[in-house]
Amino acid sequence: MYKILFLHGFFASGQCVPAVALRDAFKGRAEVITPDLPIHPKEAISFIRELIEKENPNLLVGNSCGRSMLRCWLLKWAFRPCSAIPISR
Repeated sequence: MYKILFLHGFFASGQCVPAVALRDAFKGRAEVITPDLPIHPKEAISFIRELIEKENPNLLVGNSCGRSMLRCWLLKWAFRPCSAIPISR
């Protein structure tokens, strides 16, 4: 099944409005992974790296601070082609 990883913003969680909307929009068509990210940036980047290696998502989506974390991951560890959508307000 197609996997989408959504990374939320700083004052949000894996249950924020965009995460829920994404899960609802792709229900039955894709598994949408919406984890709660650690607050400390170094911990968050490490968590994201481990999660991507474990889940191997087809699409990465980042909102606000999650977008920044996603960009850090892409710059440091994106050795394989991947689709990423950074979202900002």
